[in-house]
Amino acid sequence: VGTLAMVLEIPEARELAASEGAVELLTPLLHSAPSQSVQVMYEVALCFWLMSFNTNARRAMCARGAMSVKALMACAASATKEKVIRVAILALKNITDRHGVDGDAVGDNFTAVDESLRKVVNNLSLRGFEDEELS
Repeated sequence: VGTLAMVLEIPEARELAASEGAVELLTPLLHSAPSQSVQVMYEVALCFWLMSFNTNARRAMCARGAMSVKALMACAASATKEKVIRVAILALKNITDRHGVDGDAVGDNFTAVDESLRKVVNNLSLRGFEDEELS
């Protein structure tokens, strides 16, 4: 997963990853968060954050009942390390941005997810993180 994150730093690789099903392959790793190491969870969330800058990847994350989005929310809510929470929240911000990070709207798929996301963010803000973006 760490190698994939390094490759996804290249913007052109994000499109290829999205078209080859990386979102679908990484989502189950988020669902198994309690059994994964902190580093693996960080690297998976980092991959989602890097892919969240690509329109097609964001669409894939929103597909299938937004399973990737829900998994990222669960990851952020259950993670114990600030670095995991931070990258998961940043990915969610990009994914759920109605205007898209590159100016194109992904769609209004988040009526039900929005409320859950607000609850996660509110609960996280009560934890007293040092990172200003999380408080």
